[in-house]
Amino acid sequence: MPTNKRISRNTPTIDLSAVKYIRVILATYIMAVGLGLLNGFDVNAYFASFLPHPLSLYVSKVFITFCALMLFFGYFLRLVSLCLAIVILAPSVQYNLVMPIEGSIDAFWNDVVLICGILACYCPLSARQLRKQALIKIGPMTGGAKVSGSRKVVPRRVSHLNKTLADILSINEVGQKKSEKTSVAEPQDRMADRSN
Repeated sequence: MPTNKRISRNTPTIDLSAVKYIRVILATYIMAVGLGLLNGFDVNAYFASFLPHPLSLYVSKVFITFCALMLFFGYFLRLVSLCLAIVILAPSVQYNLVMPIEGSIDAFWNDVVLICGILACYCPLSARQLRKQALIKIGPMTGGAKVSGSRKVVPRRVSHLNKTLADILSINEVGQKKSEKTSVAEPQDRMADRSN
């Protein structure tokens, strides 16, 4: 039974430019928090559990700024989004749910909303749409012929017949001799047809 791939008016679609704008805005916010320009989630909390204090602060700022830049430019969206989600959510859960302080649930929900925005930058996109999300294209721009449909192009294989070079050349010579004979015979046949 054939499937109908036609999109109806009621089918929800995603505007790729809107997803890019949301991603850029989130990335600039995360970058500002990572550099210490804005107050937001605790940058140092995730790395402070297994690194000494001055080193954990530097590593966390570099890691979050690097992930924010990758998110900004649209490279490795899945990996970067999941890394940021872990770095933001783990300390938030630890501080607000495991060892709760009165009135700290607001910070937890702010972090959860930020994580939902980050994950929404790549979750509804297909693999083809994810490739188109990069702001700057890197690599060769191939403008080759497109193959219609999902047909796979398979290169032709050389047959494994045991032929020597002499056999191949003799076949070509015989083919040329036959074509010469037919080219001479054709005008004679045409003349014979005209005379009749």
